[in-house]
Amino acid sequence: MQRFSTLPTWIADATLAVAMVTALASCAVEDQPNLGESADEIIGGVPLTSPRFNGVVSIFEENEAGDGGRGCTGTLVTPTLVITAKHCVTDPPLVVERTRIEIGFNAVRPERRVPVRGVAVESTVATGGALGNGIDVAVLHLAEPVTDVPRFTYAPFDPNTVGERYMRVGYGVQNNDEVSNTRFAGAVTLQGTSGSPLRITFGTFQEFLRQVPTLLDFKDQSEAELRDAFENSRLLADHEAVLGNAPGDAQTCFGDSGGPLFQKRGGTPVLVGVGSAVLAGSDLICKFGGVEAVFGPAAIRFLDREAACPLLPAGGACDGNVAVTCSESGRTFKQQRTDCTAKGKVCAIDGAGAAACIKRP
Repeated sequence: MQRFSTLPTWIADATLAVAMVTALASCAVEDQPNLGESADEIIGGVPLTSPRFNGVVSIFEENEAGDGGRGCTGTLVTPTLVITAKHCVTDPPLVVERTRIEIGFNAVRPERRVPVRGVAVESTVATGGALGNGIDVAVLHLAEPVTDVPRFTYAPFDPNTVGERYMRVGYGVQNNDEVSNTRFAGAVTLQGTSGSPLRITFGTFQEFLRQVPTLLDFKDQSEAELRDAFENSRLLADHEAVLGNAPGDAQTCFGDSGGPLFQKRGGTPVLVGVGSAVLAGSDLICKFGGVEAVFGPAAIRFLDREAACPLLPAGGACDGNVAVTCSESGRTFKQQRTDCTAKGKVCAIDGAGAAACIKRP
């Protein structure tokens, strides 16, 4: 079964995608990889077979003919909530009825498949950043709870960790032969959190120019266009970071979009971002690290709300004659249900777009 991720556009129309490229992998299978504790822990990437990581799942949307589709990676954080990348569900729009998560090391022969019932995307910041679509974070709501695999916690990303190593996990392309569909993990180094991602990656414009002939969507551009991309592209403040491309780092590529960026906190992998974009090359299918959508304040607020009030519009909704709303106090969201029948009223959406109990017409 063919699986693929979309190729969204990055600065200056550069082709991007995400997954775990492991052409140089030579390490033995590890039950639980270390996160930056030694120089040889996950060089190039290793198969991640441990059931303790079954909360990292493959996301698959079957095509209309039923003979293929497109895939991304996600992370289970509640029994019914999977965090992934926005572009995985919007480019093109995901068809919920044909989408499922696949649990287990091998996405082609998974231990379990679970259908998806709905999708929500972070929309308060809808433009800018590496992909041009704002904060590249989304969630899938599952049609049935998953309670028999370990789940992960998410937390705000710490931008003051440049130089530290993180772990990326995904089901995507592992080499130039496009082998994929098994869960791989690799260490990546945080390179920068602000400014031009091309400057962070290449250091100088001259080095960027030297590499341009191998960068598929830059190689035909004029020097003026290349300089504009190098100087004027910008990471989305608080919500994007460049990782990878350091000695010993794994490389992300197609199919791992939405896959987790883990940081070890208190000995436990904590989800602090998702795979968003990398550069594609003519010599190596993906190269030079990538841009991660990290969890800044707006992303955390979005995730907290979806966990507490799944798929609920900003103004609430009517469930029969019950007004369902979502209250917010600090970082705490709570779903509230008001029975309008008990008040002798009916539930309706008022002029401000909010669900409320109003007098019967």
